Formats: sequence, structure tokens, C-alpha cells
Amino acid sequence: RALGDVDFKGWGAGNSDRRPEPCFAYPEDHPRRFSADLLVAAPEVTTVALTPGDAFVLIATDGLWDVVEPDEAVRVAKALLDGGATPAQACARMVDRALRLGSGDNVTVLLVQLEWSGPGAAGT
Repeated sequence: RALGDVDFKGWGAGNSDRRPEPCFAYPEDHPRRFSADLLVAAPEVTTVALTPGDAFVLIATDGLWDVVEPDEAVRVAKALLDGGATPAQACARMVDRALRLGSGDNVTVLLVQLEWSGPGAAGT
């Protein structure tokens, strides 16, 4: 995990002397120390074989997935692309959508448009 949530990183035992105090709203009786990092970089990974019928790959942080179901995200992205949006414009709209729906996390969206050639590709 390389982006965002800097206040949650590196606060394991022994690190508190080397970094400034994080901006947490501690309860009064909290010892202000943690025994490990508060974030674990264990991504959710799904492996899928792509086929010539696939038009794009949509990758996003949990800031999107917390408020938008995967099927809805695909429908919205497809509608935006079909309506003439570029992948960058579609990503920006997806980020805006997540924020409007109340996402309280970092939101990053990456859309990779696929172009197929050869047997089975559209138009061949």
C-alpha cells in the first residue's frame, strides 16, 4: 500500500519516537501507542481470463467499492464509454460518483480500455 492514509502507517512498536504524533482523536485513557501498523497491505485479488468480448478492465480502491457495487460500476463505466467519454473522463466521473455517495476513503479509479485483434475480435 503506497498511497494515502499516512497517519496509519509505520506506527508499530518502536516507531513512535522517530515520527511526529499522528492526528488521531484518541480517547482520554488511550496509551497513544500501537503494537503494529494499523493498515495491512493484503489486496483483494481476483484472477479472470480476458476474452475478445471484454471491453475494459476497471480497477479501483475501496473508496469506490465501499459505496458502488461492482456490477453497477461496470454498467456506469460502459455507459460513459458508449456515450463518448474517454477512459480518463469515465474515471473522473466514477470518482465523483463515489464521493457524492458518501465515500469517506481515498478514491482512485483506473480504467484500461481493451482493443482486440485477430480471430474472435469485434468486427472480424
